[in-house]
Amino acid sequence: MGRVVIHATMSLDGYIAGPNDDLNWMSDYVGPNKVADEVIGMAGAIVGGGRFFRLIEKRLEQNLPYGGAVKAPVFVLTHHPRGTIIKTGVTFHFITDGFESAVKQAKAAAGDKNVMLFGASVAQMGLRTGLADEIQLHLAPVLLGGGIQLFGQPGTGHIKLERMQVVESPKVTDLRFRIVR
Repeated sequence: MGRVVIHATMSLDGYIAGPNDDLNWMSDYVGPNKVADEVIGMAGAIVGGGRFFRLIEKRLEQNLPYGGAVKAPVFVLTHHPRGTIIKTGVTFHFITDGFESAVKQAKAAAGDKNVMLFGASVAQMGLRTGLADEIQLHLAPVLLGGGIQLFGQPGTGHIKLERMQVVESPKVTDLRFRIVR
């Protein structure tokens, strides 16, 4: 059975997007990365929020998650009902009945592969509900000073993590943690 994994590239000061949802800073820190390739290879489904979808929808034809390496179905949390769409081979399901439902549907679609949680609000929901099993971070050596914090205030109190892996590469440090229950 796959795991539910919070997956993000994050600045050293904890941001996954700069001010005004700017993601351009990431281009300096993405590239060949064995750990990221392994994580992506295990993705069977993705759960993301509305902001995640709006950001990639603008560039959907040329900028699918991970350059199109992941063709897994995407379950988008939203308050606005919308029919399923298929763009460049990726199916986007719009889920209006909550995070737990999105994760349940994503797990069914993923089979033995992992469900990846993308975005700050979705990551925080994964922690708050106890549905997230792991955290996989690609820590970039940059301080953004503002923007969207990955963990912000998830409202969960103390969460104990077990370090599973630390891998240094020229552009990022890859950190993998298991959430201790």
